[in-house]
Amino acid sequence: MISLTMNRIDFSNKILYLIPVIFIASCYNIYSQNGPIVACEPAECLIDSTNIKEDKCLGHVHIPVIAKDDHTLEDDLRWEYFIDLNNDGIGNYFGFDLYSTSQSKKQKVLGQLPSEFFNPFADQAQCSYNANGIYPIGIHKILFRVYDNDLNKGECVLVFKVSDCKPPKIKCKREKIEYYITSTSCVNISLHDLIEEASDNCSDTSNMIFFLNNDIKKNKLTLCCEDIISNGKEKCYEADVPIQVWLIDEVGNKSYCDLNVTIKDNLSICPISCPFGRISVIAKTIKNEIITPLNIGLFKKGEIIGEATVSPCQFNDLEFNHTYEVKVNKNDNFLNGVTTADIVQIQKHILGKSKIINPYILLAADVNKSCSITSADIAEIRRLILGSKSEFSKVPSWDFVPENYIFSDPNSPCKTPNVKIINISSTNLYQSTEFIGYKLGDVTGDARGSNYDALNNRQDILRTKLITKDLNFNKGELIHVSFKLTQPIDLEGLQFTLLFKSRTLQYIDYSSGKISLGEDYLGKENVNNGILRLSWDNVNGIFIQPEEELFSIQFLAQDDGALSDCLSLESSVSTNEAISPNGISALDLDIENQKLRRIHVYPNPVNDISFLNIQANSSEKVDLTIISLDGRNVLQFTKQITEGSNKIALSKTLFPNPGLYFLSIKFQDIEEMVKLVIY
Repeated sequence: MISLTMNRIDFSNKILYLIPVIFIASCYNIYSQNGPIVACEPAECLIDSTNIKEDKCLGHVHIPVIAKDDHTLEDDLRWEYFIDLNNDGIGNYFGFDLYSTSQSKKQKVLGQLPSEFFNPFADQAQCSYNANGIYPIGIHKILFRVYDNDLNKGECVLVFKVSDCKPPKIKCKREKIEYYITSTSCVNISLHDLIEEASDNCSDTSNMIFFLNNDIKKNKLTLCCEDIISNGKEKCYEADVPIQVWLIDEVGNKSYCDLNVTIKDNLSICPISCPFGRISVIAKTIKNEIITPLNIGLFKKGEIIGEATVSPCQFNDLEFNHTYEVKVNKNDNFLNGVTTADIVQIQKHILGKSKIINPYILLAADVNKSCSITSADIAEIRRLILGSKSEFSKVPSWDFVPENYIFSDPNSPCKTPNVKIINISSTNLYQSTEFIGYKLGDVTGDARGSNYDALNNRQDILRTKLITKDLNFNKGELIHVSFKLTQPIDLEGLQFTLLFKSRTLQYIDYSSGKISLGEDYLGKENVNNGILRLSWDNVNGIFIQPEEELFSIQFLAQDDGALSDCLSLESSVSTNEAISPNGISALDLDIENQKLRRIHVYPNPVNDISFLNIQANSSEKVDLTIISLDGRNVLQFTKQITEGSNKIALSKTLFPNPGLYFLSIKFQDIEEMVKLVIY
């Protein structure tokens, strides 16, 4: 029995330590007169990504082994091998985990298989003289045993180690990254916001550590006025700060990427002396809420010389004795703040029931840019709500007026300027300007300048329920679904988006009840995809008693099912609400005798952001788990839901790669599973 020292072989991706521990009988010139000579030669370990498949933490190991005998031909020698993964001696097969029993090379050629074989890592299945394969990270032991024709045997034992020596991959964002000094004279920046991509062959990203400038103790980035002063060589109020973001995996392999972070002092917080001009710009709503993001442009002699996408912002290092123009625009999320309640208010204005006197709100109502408010504006707004159009035809989503603009006729504002002209001189270097922004189509003031999601989370308004009775149906059956309200209301307007499973139910028609419907009140562009929108109004109001039928919808059953499994209200795009003289009530759908909860994800597939809608009859905590197709938990988090409709955002950024995932929704007493497709 002979002990040997450890050999080390270094490759580009992995390091394999070869530790021939014991050669018994015959190994490396140790010759037994009664058995074959068996020699385990130095092995090779390479990473072969084409063979790695799902488990990236594997290394391809090549283990040459030879055997000779003085009276048995080489092709007649019978081989077997046994592998102890992790070298722990606890395998199910006499302490081994993998094995291939007696077989000669001649028998392999003739198609005779070993009596027992188990090695899913082997390159060549059912082969006892070749143990080459893709093996997991760790220290493993292999025993080769060879028999001659007289059943004399020789053995060779080899211990080998496959280690992860491949550094992780990290890629910094290449687009310009800007941050702004806050009132604390500093700004805190998450390192994850600076990274475009990070991955490792063995470690999950959540188990790796990000840090700064090769100092593992620096796990957050804070930039302050001092960084502007020390790095701002070319400009007074901003600087490009060089940063190195490092990443270390679970076994200590490191890599990094470089980038520049631009830091700006837009609020004149830092004690900086500068011989150039500066213009500060801020945009706010009528309710004094800051509007951001948006597009702000600075022009000189008709050419753009500066741009910003946040408010407030600051343009620095401007030459004096020049005239500059500031323009503001924002053209996203046309439905922000626009609901049937705005139609009701505009209708009352037209009929003289409740005049609009605020000039900014009058401008917001004129969505066709006609310098008057008419039924044409109402029609344009309703088409947007119903999904017939995704934007207004003649106006942007927002428009802006300089704060100090004086309306010539506040009762009939028209063609207001959206440009502010500013002169910078040696005696007036620092100037600030403010714009008032109004959301086109929003006359009730619901639009948010930022945090759009808050629009659909109204906690300070009333709630009412739209109800229908649950029923079971059979394929081919014509279903009449009657909708009612649960409480008396003087109804002036009603708006909702009804989702139904289009594979189970086919929309056929509608019928009026207490409220008179028409084609102009319904959005049916996506009805084949299971989406029906309604926007109805009556400026005079209709008093609705509980249990009076508002309207009904007819469906044709495409399959057997239950109504409670097929209907829900969608609130991620537009709100569901009932409007009365007393205000706006959020609308929930209640299917009598329905299941305790209903779940829907829309849109699915997920292109950018989708929403998980949960309708519940009580408050509780819900555990959510995103699961990959191979069964790994990608992300786990908990949400508190309340009675009624609950909406949880599912951003595409939560998923590491495009593909198929499962979302587990675990309630107190049951677990539901939803399939998600990520593009």
